[in-house]
Amino acid sequence: MMRCDVCGVVAMALGGLIAFELTQPLSKGEERKDGMGKIPKHVKETLEWLPVETETVYVANGPFKLPRVKGERDAAWEARWIPMFLLDLIRKGRYWSLLEGREVLASVEGSCRFRQPRGLGPYFFDGCQVVLLKEALEKGGATFMDRLLDEANGSEVVKGLEVARFEEQLEGGDWKFYVVLIKGKVLLMATSRPYLAGVISRMQGGKGPVFGRGRKEWKHVDGTADAWAIRRLEREGDEPKGLVVSYYEKAATGRVRYVTREGGISVANAREAWRLLPPLSKKARGREISPGVVEISHRLKDQTTVSSFLLLVHWRLGHWANY
Repeated sequence: MMRCDVCGVVAMALGGLIAFELTQPLSKGEERKDGMGKIPKHVKETLEWLPVETETVYVANGPFKLPRVKGERDAAWEARWIPMFLLDLIRKGRYWSLLEGREVLASVEGSCRFRQPRGLGPYFFDGCQVVLLKEALEKGGATFMDRLLDEANGSEVVKGLEVARFEEQLEGGDWKFYVVLIKGKVLLMATSRPYLAGVISRMQGGKGPVFGRGRKEWKHVDGTADAWAIRRLEREGDEPKGLVVSYYEKAATGRVRYVTREGGISVANAREAWRLLPPLSKKARGREISPGVVEISHRLKDQTTVSSFLLLVHWRLGHWANY
């Protein structure tokens, strides 16, 4: 239950969020080109919440329903799981059951500052995963948050909102997770208190430009893909400057584009980087689509190839670099 000493602060913060109302998704005919591909309005609004230091964004477009913890996770679900995987790490995924069957408009992850773990497992990072529910949970999500606050290691007030703090000992190191549900339908799960504070501040009216807007990587984003991602890389020499990923479920296709300077990466080198797992070894096709832009595409005909492709996506976006 919410502690009395933070009730007033929380009420003030919620007052600042009253103006926020999640926009319903646009129909395909209404989707607009925004200089960043065709991105639905509710996703674009969410991107505006991500702090400017963000390096990687991953978006799973909906609507889709959250499956049961066991028995209903297929290849399509894996693409949707990536920007919600923190829920699996918190208390071994016990809170999935509270969201089972809920319809999601989109899920979005913003992340940065990836750091090597002590052993196998995901890299540490600062970031936040945002799950946009179509309908608010019962009682505005109070029951959901009450349970999290009761079972968390503690709670903290972040930008006036009471946030559940979980501490987990995972393979590779110790993690802290910060979870809050806003207005019953916007679930925020973060690995960094400052990053979460930045997201909430932007939600409360301090919106800024989408990270990296104006960079040429955004021209290659297809916001209509079932899932898409962009990573901003700032390296010298022959390393690529940016990476854009698109996944198409019905077309059974995964596409990756390296965006760099002319001659910055060869088709052969880019293709080899996406053939590391045996199921993909003969399925990577590459081409240079313009100077400095190399595309690698995969035909993903079964769950094995989809899983392999998405594992590499997760790796290349910064998370599972020890795999």
